[in-house]
Amino acid sequence: MKIITLFSALILGTSVFSQQWATMMQDANANFYDIQKEFNNYWSQPDKKKLLEESIEPFFHGGEMVSEVTYDNASWNEVPHRFEAGTPNIAGAIGLGAVARFIMDLGWNKILKHECELTKYALKQLQSLVTIFGPAQNRTGVFSFSIPNIHPHDVSEIMNREQVAIRVGFHCAEPLHRLYKLPGSARISLGIYNTKADIDLAIAAIKKILKIFSV
Repeated sequence: MKIITLFSALILGTSVFSQQWATMMQDANANFYDIQKEFNNYWSQPDKKKLLEESIEPFFHGGEMVSEVTYDNASWNEVPHRFEAGTPNIAGAIGLGAVARFIMDLGWNKILKHECELTKYALKQLQSLVTIFGPAQNRTGVFSFSIPNIHPHDVSEIMNREQVAIRVGFHCAEPLHRLYKLPGSARISLGIYNTKADIDLAIAAIKKILKIFSV
């Protein structure tokens, strides 16, 4: 999660950690919420607050964002419509609504408790096999890791063959990887839909990688 102050407006961007920051998103009292749903395990709808400054000029132009257009001038629609030019992502909104209902029915506490249990279980086994980036304590169920002398794409390919889906690459943090002279990293993300059996499968796949590369 990152918070950016721009033109006296608070823009709060979320990615894979959105499920952990539902309360923070509400308390941030932001003008803009950038929810990258394709990178979220879950999604949380913050309270809708009409905080956008009327003085901010829209940066996209199209249907619904205008109030009136003449040969000489144009006036913009009310907030938030002035920032939503063109046909909205209707299918995406419906999908996010379904996810929100799923999470609300299940309950945040149950989700976080399950993730915490899986995180401890995975961490205990991963620590002896791979290099994990980030703190050992107070972490979420997202593990970025590397195996010395093995390219993360090779790690991904073999784990994929073992029916384990992970992400590899720079994870939108290429400068950080360059700083530590890493060609990329692998990432395992755990959620309410995972079980300890999934972790066991991932661990078995990593052990196979170590055997193949004689590490």
